[in-house]
Amino acid sequence: MLANLPHVEEVYGTLYRLAEENAIRLRGPADDGGYSR
Repeated sequence: MLANLPHVEEVYGTLYRLAEENAIRLRGPADDGGYSR
């Protein structure tokens, strides 16, 4: 279904990374260890 949209993976990857960075930033460095995998 998404095979015809090669840019989708890159877009979602960027959005996921931004959300991950925002979550870490909001939770603070004290919780960074518990959030990162």
